[in-house]
Amino acid sequence: MKHLKRFSFMLVIMLVLSMIIPAPVDAATVKLNKSKITLEVGKTTTLKITGTKKKPTWKSSNKKVATVNGGKVTAKKKGTATIAATVGKKKYTCKVTVKSVDYSNWVSFRTNDFSLVRSGILTGEVIYKDGDDYLVSPDYYKNVIEPAIEIIESAESEYANPYGVPLVTVNPKTLFTDKSKITTSVGKKIKVVITLKTDLEDTVYAKITNDTYDNDRDDLLYFDEEEIATLKFGDWNGDRIPIYVTAKASGKSNLIIYSEITKEKIIIPIVIK
Repeated sequence: MKHLKRFSFMLVIMLVLSMIIPAPVDAATVKLNKSKITLEVGKTTTLKITGTKKKPTWKSSNKKVATVNGGKVTAKKKGTATIAATVGKKKYTCKVTVKSVDYSNWVSFRTNDFSLVRSGILTGEVIYKDGDDYLVSPDYYKNVIEPAIEIIESAESEYANPYGVPLVTVNPKTLFTDKSKITTSVGKKIKVVITLKTDLEDTVYAKITNDTYDNDRDDLLYFDEEEIATLKFGDWNGDRIPIYVTAKASGKSNLIIYSEITKEKIIIPIVIK
């Protein structure tokens, strides 16, 4: 009986202790916040290690494609690279794919105030075209140009412009295509759809050539056409018109598309295998 009482007492003690002593908590899982990313040339993003207070060591497998500094990844050149973060003896990786810049959604912008575009030219977010014309990335336009326009318009409204000349003129992009490059083989026919979003009675010209020109219709019309491919216009359907490119021989060239009034130009590289 004494042994039974002693056993019961010990059982009660063990139950009480199990309620007081907390159960062990699993350690936080250490991981990289992204396993793969895609960036355009010149763009950046930041990778982070979570689940540890230890400072990771960062390394890029191909610094020509992408570099990393303290987790900040910068896209340098088209290609792929692997960013590794090492914590202790454990390595965590992220695959980085760098692609060429897509200029199809960039904004045509005209200004005689170079200070508005200076920093963008240095970072590659602004491209000089001709005269006072520039091509501006969507991010730069939103973060730099739009606020500047609001300030200028506000000042013009409050103090008036004695000469009646606007300081900034924005030319919205009107010429678009559904392809940024053409890679095909001899005998194949490729369809390229052109979209012209304008109320103006504009005209679209196109030619396959390796020559370059400075947004002049006559220059384009008199260029020698390459023999590696031919092109044929389809019919307008609303604001769209197709071009059919037929590959004739192996080689490289460009499909140049030009709008006469808005003076916009799109160059589509052609590779025929």
